[in-house]
Amino acid sequence: MWHTPSGRELQDPELLAEIKKAVAEHAKVYVGCDSAVVGDQVFFADVVCLHGGDGWQGGRYFFKREGVDRKVVPTLRMRITEEANRTVMTASM
Repeated sequence: MWHTPSGRELQDPELLAEIKKAVAEHAKVYVGCDSAVVGDQVFFADVVCLHGGDGWQGGRYFFKREGVDRKVVPTLRMRITEEANRTVMTASM
């Protein structure tokens, strides 16, 4: 489930519609992921940022967050690899 900063929730098809609309207005699309370890959990935050569309001032962003057991990604190398994988998967969507 994707979220806006105001708390609105979007499913993947709704996010894709927002991205298509923004691209039609010449906005740039940026995709990324970061993670943080909190106790025995690793939280991944996936982000899509839309910036610079025709007549826009600033941009918009959407995010989703998922927690997984730390045992699934026990090392920094595995976490960074998972961040890159999530970014690629989101961008290919």
